[in-house]
This record gives sequence, C-alpha cells and structure tokens, in this order.
Amino acid sequence: SPRTGGHDHIPLLIGGHGPNVTFRLAARYCDEINIDVLPDRMPEAMDVLADRCREIARDPTSLLVAAAVRGR
Repeated sequence: SPRTGGHDHIPLLIGGHGPNVTFRLAARYCDEINIDVLPDRMPEAMDVLADRCREIARDPTSLLVAAAVRGR
C-alpha cells in the first residue's frame, strides 16, 4: 500500500494559474498548488486563491502554495 506520510490520503498537488477553474479545484481537493505567474501578479493570485478557499469554508493557510515564477 502507498505511504501517505501520516495523512489519511496521498497528498494531491495541482499546478497552474487559472483563477476560476484551477484555483477552485485546488481549494476543494488539493494539499498543494504550484502557481505559475509573473512575479508582479503573485499578490493578486494569492488573494484570489484565498477567496476560493473561503468560498468553501477552507482555511487558506491549510493549502500549501509553491510558485513557479516566470521571467518576461
């Protein structure tokens, strides 16, 4: 059987930058999200992600966020 690191499930990660689909999927189902946006867009992306978590009564701090920051 798979090792789950003490969790009741295998940790689920999603990557992307879509505020309507990807962020809602991450808020509902994921343990971690890897956001790929330009550095100047990251604060806005984090605000939207927190809103998506609050829409389903999830604590935004319970979702681990990693950043794949792209250059121009």
